[in-house]
Amino acid sequence: MFAEKYPDSGVVEAYGGQWADVRCIDWWVYVEAERRQCRVSVEGWNLPDLRLDLTGAGDGFALADLFARLLAVPSPSVGAG
Repeated sequence: MFAEKYPDSGVVEAYGGQWADVRCIDWWVYVEAERRQCRVSVEGWNLPDLRLDLTGAGDGFALADLFARLLAVPSPSVGAG
């Protein structure tokens, strides 16, 4: 269960008694093209403002690396390329 693996995430507190009915947690990526950045937001998770600089090449891998670090899982971009 997500809450057991990530007890400091704050998702249980964010949902309160509704937590048992939550089947997924939404992740949003807001692209700010004029700044060549994206901002990542995770529903109900106590995270700082997460931003990535965009280069146009390898942005998907950079985003995958960010998610992997947050979830403490191997990056899908390792060995790619």
